[in-house]
Amino acid sequence: MSQSKITRSSINRFFNRMPLHLAVIGLMLIWLIPTIGLLVTSLRPVQSINTNGWWMVMAAPPGMESYNQYCGECHGPDGSKIETADLSDPAVIEQYPRSIQLLGMLRQEIDGQPHMGDLELPSAQEAADIAAQLKKMAGGEVTPRLTLNNYIDALVGYRGTNNYVDDCEAGAQAAGMNCNISDLLNPRGMGRAFINSLIVTIPATILPILFAAFAGYAFAWLDFKGRYWLFAILVGLQVIPLQMTLVPISRLYAQLGLNGTFWGVWLFHTGFGMPYSIYLMRNFLGTLPRDLFERSPELFRADDKGVRLREWNLCVHSQQAMEIVAANAVDLARVLRPTTGRYFYWGDDGCPWCRCRHCAGLSDSEQSLLVANRILDAVRSVDPKAQVAHLAYDSTLPPPRQVKPKPGIFSPRL
Repeated sequence: MSQSKITRSSINRFFNRMPLHLAVIGLMLIWLIPTIGLLVTSLRPVQSINTNGWWMVMAAPPGMESYNQYCGECHGPDGSKIETADLSDPAVIEQYPRSIQLLGMLRQEIDGQPHMGDLELPSAQEAADIAAQLKKMAGGEVTPRLTLNNYIDALVGYRGTNNYVDDCEAGAQAAGMNCNISDLLNPRGMGRAFINSLIVTIPATILPILFAAFAGYAFAWLDFKGRYWLFAILVGLQVIPLQMTLVPISRLYAQLGLNGTFWGVWLFHTGFGMPYSIYLMRNFLGTLPRDLFERSPELFRADDKGVRLREWNLCVHSQQAMEIVAANAVDLARVLRPTTGRYFYWGDDGCPWCRCRHCAGLSDSEQSLLVANRILDAVRSVDPKAQVAHLAYDSTLPPPRQVKPKPGIFSPRL
């Protein structure tokens, strides 16, 4: 193919894709512009928000424009050009606190000549802007372009006449405010909401994982009657809609006095997180039977001293161990085949991987990814479109460098 044909093909391909690229850019702008506007608005003082739009954040204040138009030529940019009428002197500016006094002064003649010369008098709004600008030039209060006061007010839930910082400095804070760190616990503030979120999420995450680890171990290694029936019931509980239980649980909580308490939230999250958590724990704990340890300890991980251990993960350099895990993963895939084509086989959560002389050069994330790659190859024998999760969490969070994920490996968002 000639160079001209290649160039023509590239140009045609570029212009054929142009509508798609423009549509994508347009959608991005539709999402980004309001988001940027909200961010900028949240950083602006309330006075500026009420005066003009967020896109005017870098524009000169309206008072500066009016001052330069009507006063700048005679009094100079800083107002000190005329010594007998120094507009940077607070004593002079105090005589004209509002636009009505300023307009009255501008109507007066100076040495028999109109104060404004050939210029027309400013409008009432322009006069108000000029008066505000003169206060700033005389060392008065200057409204910043950007401030964090809105965020501080939201954190402490402030409802005063001004803002939390200024009112506390003036000693005029609203009732119930102490002007110290204790205000973060104000029930109306976002600071208290963040603290409540931590109080809810930390136990609601730890408790399901803790109980699921015990239950998953029992389902995987303990032989007791009804084990498979109980596990099947747990799997079936995952399809029950959450909304069906809200009213009965609310009535039960009302009887037990748990409505509106942290205990009620913890129990709710733990109860509904248990079926899926136990399902995941049992699946991985069951992939390498622990009863093989006595006759084949080389299948299992070694600690830093080279001692083989029954607990937790396997030795990824043991081909037999990898084959056993892959075979058990296939058996589970045949019985519990997901409709999404996504399979979740995870290592023991937060537990170390093998440190034998063969595996010592591989990080935990690289060993975990080796297992995920091998399971993916095996599961695709029964589900050609299968995808297998690689859990990047705790010790497996650092990105693997020596091992590359195969197409079909994905990292779930937790």
